[in-house]
Amino acid sequence: METPWAILLCKFNNNSSEPFDRSVYERLFTTAGSGAYNMVDYFRDVSHGNLDLSGTQIFGWYTLGYSSREYVQRAGRDRDAGRRQLVESARQAAQAAGVNLVDFYGVVVCMNVIADLFGGVGYAVCDVNSLNPTLLGQEMGHGYGLEHSMADGSPDEYQDRWDIMSAMNSWSTSHSEFTNMGPVLNAWNMRGRSWLDETRVWRGNLSSFDTRLELRPLIRRDLSGWLAADLPGGYLIEFRARESWDQAIPRPAILVHTFAGNRSFLMKSTSNQWDIIQGDAFQAGDSSRLQDPYLRIDVETVEATRATLHIQHRAAERNNLGVFYRGEGDWLVWRAYSNNRWHAEEVFNDRHIYPTKMGAGPDLFGGTEAAPAVISRWAGNSLAVFFRGEDNRLHWKAHQGGRWHTDAPVDGGGILTSDPALAQEGRDDLGVFYRSVDNWLAWRSYSEGQWYGEEIFNERHDYRTRLTSAPVAVSNWVGHRFAVFFRGEDDRLHWKAHLGGRWHSDGLLEGGGILTSNPAVVRLGSNDLGIFYRTEGDWLAWRAYSAGQLHGEEVFDERHTSPTRMRSAPTVLAGWVGHRFAVFFRGEDDRLYWKAHLGGRWHSNACVEGGERLRSQPSAVAFATA
Repeated sequence: METPWAILLCKFNNNSSEPFDRSVYERLFTTAGSGAYNMVDYFRDVSHGNLDLSGTQIFGWYTLGYSSREYVQRAGRDRDAGRRQLVESARQAAQAAGVNLVDFYGVVVCMNVIADLFGGVGYAVCDVNSLNPTLLGQEMGHGYGLEHSMADGSPDEYQDRWDIMSAMNSWSTSHSEFTNMGPVLNAWNMRGRSWLDETRVWRGNLSSFDTRLELRPLIRRDLSGWLAADLPGGYLIEFRARESWDQAIPRPAILVHTFAGNRSFLMKSTSNQWDIIQGDAFQAGDSSRLQDPYLRIDVETVEATRATLHIQHRAAERNNLGVFYRGEGDWLVWRAYSNNRWHAEEVFNDRHIYPTKMGAGPDLFGGTEAAPAVISRWAGNSLAVFFRGEDNRLHWKAHQGGRWHTDAPVDGGGILTSDPALAQEGRDDLGVFYRSVDNWLAWRSYSEGQWYGEEIFNERHDYRTRLTSAPVAVSNWVGHRFAVFFRGEDDRLHWKAHLGGRWHSDGLLEGGGILTSNPAVVRLGSNDLGIFYRTEGDWLAWRAYSAGQLHGEEVFDERHTSPTRMRSAPTVLAGWVGHRFAVFFRGEDDRLYWKAHLGGRWHSNACVEGGERLRSQPSAVAFATA
């Protein structure tokens, strides 16, 4: 991908000095310095060759319309406003001189005196003290949407010394021409920009496994073998050698990262070290708690250009299942599967100690029948059920401390015209997505113990998004903070991405047919997806995303060996009691049905006996007892 930058050399109007010859900037930013560890080299290497900065050009010098003192005063009153004005003044000066900035990905403003150092999407600013690949790597990284990197257990930024997005506290090495250089980006930050070469990533599936694996240094694409490992729990594993941009790291070592909220988090070893050397290990989970996943990575050998790992993963024994739906009278209902059998319904009606009534549908906005959405182990709750209440606003109900609690509204949001969809980030953070008035997509986030206000993608938004179904969302999929799937106004499958710190326009996913329900999405590992929905004729259909591409539909119609008809959107789980997929839905008789993919093939659907009629699609979640 070509992302040339316009390098704008600028002066304040009280200082006409030009501190460096133009060739200094050309060597640092353009192909004139390629091969000498300049910025063209840096972003080529940390993007696995995905970024091409060879079109970068130098412009200026331009004199801005105010002094350095005025800038300091403005930034002192309102730092962000002062900084925005500096970037805009530089852009205006370049455009007045005839530079067409549309031809460039972004601008780097280079001031002629000590001024400031910062970056944001599409821009970076540096001064005479920060003309080096280490500091510019971070600020131009912000230009590509990267945030400061962090470390597990700390609220502070700049805590990953092996990553350029902690440049103020990173392992950088001296450079004879450019002062300082390195380190590289970690694998999760690379993936977060879609720069990681996913064909060079080894993937562990969600089931239990025990294997040995050899890794090559993260940016050594010239060597054969795996460059990273993607493991259950959202962990990306990389090997870093003391060479090239990483010459200053203390020792060759394995690093483990997770990713949430557009930030990477460095994880500690069992010996409390950030870099994991030969004989050390990383562990997540307690091997004695069968209800939780367990992962252990032992570093067996570390050499100059390779490291060998012993990886053990045990999947959580979450064989229990909860299926939730709206029942007769619009009451919330659920059934549990445990000890290899289905249990009777629990109906939260007027005879229950905690009655819970859901909004009826279709409602006056044309919404679908209200159905609940459920997650397990969120913010200290065993189960949390979200739904559209009788007031058409967002409500939720918690199972905590071994019992159900009264439902409550989530204050601060608007009207829902569809069921909510949940995307959990880590253990506590949550995104809730739904259709709002006039069919616009809307969402709210929960983080740091509080709810935030709505963002509505309506006609006033830069990336407006209209939909004709409830949405469904996943988090941290192939580097996206969120990916939202929905039925578009053309009744086909669309999606919308939050990537690089911002939302993008929605787009059609080519190759599929008509949707007659909202979709259901389930993730297999960090990259693969299954997308299920009802299609024309009320038949079940699905599509798979794997190996970096979306595959064609499989429709379970009358020509299929196991035809499946439904009266609702489906809900789906992956990996439950050994099934690749388990699909639950409301059958033609309004009872609960399910369909299994087991043993490499699809099986016929079957009724789950013992329950009453469903008035909505079901929602299913696997869970374990504490």
